[in-house]
Amino acid sequence: MIYRNATQISFFLTLICILFTSCVSSPLTRRRGESSLSGDWMLASFTQNDITDIAPDGIIITLSLQPIGGQSTTLRGTGFSGVNNYTLSITVNQDNTFSSTNITTTMMAGSDMNTAFENAYLTMLSQVSHYILGVNAGEQTLLLTSSDGSASMKFVRNIFTGVQWKLSTYATTDRGLQQAESRKVPAPYITFGAGGRLTGSTGINRLSAEYRINTADRTLTITQPLTTQLTPPDKQTAETEQYFLEALSQAASYQSRGNSLTFLNSKGHILLTFTSN
Repeated sequence: MIYRNATQISFFLTLICILFTSCVSSPLTRRRGESSLSGDWMLASFTQNDITDIAPDGIIITLSLQPIGGQSTTLRGTGFSGVNNYTLSITVNQDNTFSSTNITTTMMAGSDMNTAFENAYLTMLSQVSHYILGVNAGEQTLLLTSSDGSASMKFVRNIFTGVQWKLSTYATTDRGLQQAESRKVPAPYITFGAGGRLTGSTGINRLSAEYRINTADRTLTITQPLTTQLTPPDKQTAETEQYFLEALSQAASYQSRGNSLTFLNSKGHILLTFTSN
């Protein structure tokens, strides 16, 4: 009986230690599968005095957070605020509060609209003091709020800028989705620039286009891509290039999960699927 009671006590003490350890784990470095402040985010919307606003068309506002000193609770933030690149320091507390300091920016000039939005964003960023990590429709979210709740900023994981998306499948008019693999040419890919410029390759030709994205409702618009004029080596490669370019300009919305990205047309049909490394 004594041995049994001792075993039970040991078990409960171990359980308490595990629970205590998980409760005080750093918000910057969570276990695999859990959300973390660290990483790349993009602004979905911000709200101040019950008025919600989103970035001007074609502009992605970014916030990249990385810990300083390993397991410390100090983060270095960098990003693009609409016209300029910026940096800041964030000190995170265990009660989901934080303070931001030393916000500095480059000194580039931009349009009146982008400059006004940038000023509002940076001002609000200096005022928020609480954070909430969450998941919405499989997408990680970060909500920053002011201490009085009058202002908030919603971010989602940044799947666009700084990522090269390699084409996996493309839709055809008569044979459904086809694999984009080819042994003769590199796989087509695209990358999104923070200023609304999309660049990439069809596997043969370089391409560029303008894009607009709304992360709040996951809508996407891409202009007809411009390309160089090299000739594909065979019929299959030429077909892939043709369908790829047509599908880009038909994209109306997107879906993302992990390292996969899907473009859909206005009727919700899959046009293109991509993967990232």
